[in-house]
Amino acid sequence: MRRIPATKLQVDAFEHAIDLINIWEWRIDYRPEECGWSVLDGSAWSFSAQGKERSHKCGGGNAYPSFADATLAAVNQERFALLVAAFYDAFSIAAFIHEAKRFQNQAQKVFANC
Repeated sequence: MRRIPATKLQVDAFEHAIDLINIWEWRIDYRPEECGWSVLDGSAWSFSAQGKERSHKCGGGNAYPSFADATLAAVNQERFALLVAAFYDAFSIAAFIHEAKRFQNQAQKVFANC
């Protein structure tokens, strides 16, 4: 594992994207019970950002910020999906995933021959 390198242009693009989805208003904790749901198995997520003048932490378990109002919980991932898309777009994540899969396939071939 290694860190994904980021240029200033990429960081600026990502900061602009998280400003657009208003991540600075996302709550620290989203829960499905707020939506009338009880989920026994699922996913947990967290995100933290620190800029020059502000920082923020947010997260949830099986619930996400509502697309209509980030201060409300929702069980759909629409607004959260925008955060994921911002990562992929700003930092060219798809290329790193492709590289990791290629490396994994090569490793599997090597171990298969052992």
